[in-house]
Amino acid sequence: QDRIYFHDQTSTTNVPRVTCALLASITTGGVSYAFGLYGNALKKNLHLTQSQLETISSATFCAGLFSWIPGMFVDRFGTRMGITMGGITGATSLMLYWGVAHQYIQIANLSLIVLILSALSMVIFLSCALITGAVFKIISCACGSTTRGSAVGVAKGYVGLGSGVYACLFQSLRTSSTSDLDFLPMCAFFFIFLAATPSFLNLPTKEDERKKIPDSLTPLHFRILFGSLLVLALLIIGNSVVELFHDDSGSQGEKKPNYFMAGTILLVWLSPLAAQVFLPKGTSIGFEEIRIQEEEEEQDSLLPSMGSETLDPVINNTPPTSEVGLAQIKSDVSEADSAAQQGTLVAPVSDVQMNLFEMLQTYPAWLMAWTATIL
Repeated sequence: QDRIYFHDQTSTTNVPRVTCALLASITTGGVSYAFGLYGNALKKNLHLTQSQLETISSATFCAGLFSWIPGMFVDRFGTRMGITMGGITGATSLMLYWGVAHQYIQIANLSLIVLILSALSMVIFLSCALITGAVFKIISCACGSTTRGSAVGVAKGYVGLGSGVYACLFQSLRTSSTSDLDFLPMCAFFFIFLAATPSFLNLPTKEDERKKIPDSLTPLHFRILFGSLLVLALLIIGNSVVELFHDDSGSQGEKKPNYFMAGTILLVWLSPLAAQVFLPKGTSIGFEEIRIQEEEEEQDSLLPSMGSETLDPVINNTPPTSEVGLAQIKSDVSEADSAAQQGTLVAPVSDVQMNLFEMLQTYPAWLMAWTATIL
């Protein structure tokens, strides 16, 4: 009884953690899949050959061989440090990349430039992997079995739509004098202010994140997030169609920023995430259940240390099965047989705890991943 934990029932829920994770998830997709947006400008500025440009592009995904490093980092230092360091290193690498591409950092040897940009591309990819690993660890640890699959699906949706959102936002803000390479500082800005800063201020430390908290997410939370993803997809498609017709018309004029479109994208993207904190919270897994789970785990941890001297008297003094017990067993068997004949499945109801691989196989996760990929 002395080791029961007391939780702050007013502020300790999984909603702030999941919100920070979803907020950081879109920053990874926006950087990883948008090389085509600034690749031609990079080739023109540095006078690269096509093979050199392809080398820089492929180096990004070759970093996938080292994706186990971010996972070990998150396990060692916690999710808060993972997203914070991922955002800082990603933003720093993007700004160095931008400086080299614009030749603000003078490097005479072209082969050395290709090597440096390839190395920076790998660091950027690993920074995204660091954030992604922390995001899905937060979801797998903070969400219950009834909301975990939906949360994974929403996170995958934001990752899939990230490059489209970033591209539309950049096209809306750019002017005629804006270079495609200026896309990189915008990505660095979001790394700092949407991934590193919120996570550092709101996520718990490694010691505190081990404490169990109630799963307060409700269907209303996910309906708003699904709606946000759908509207974002429609905005991306609509903006792409408008740009296509604008290019086909051959109209040449000064490109002016479309602040209305940029504000709409930011509103649809960020306001549903901010609203998660203020929506009514559910009580599907309350503090009393957490206390009971902790007591059961403590009792289970003591069982292996109990010797035979403690268990033998209990076993030896166990009375033989009575006739009443046999009758009850026969009754249960007959009920199971009759249910089987009627085609009714009889199974105990349990709270199934799924790992990350099992979560990714759930219907909401597959649906959101497929939808975001197709869009």
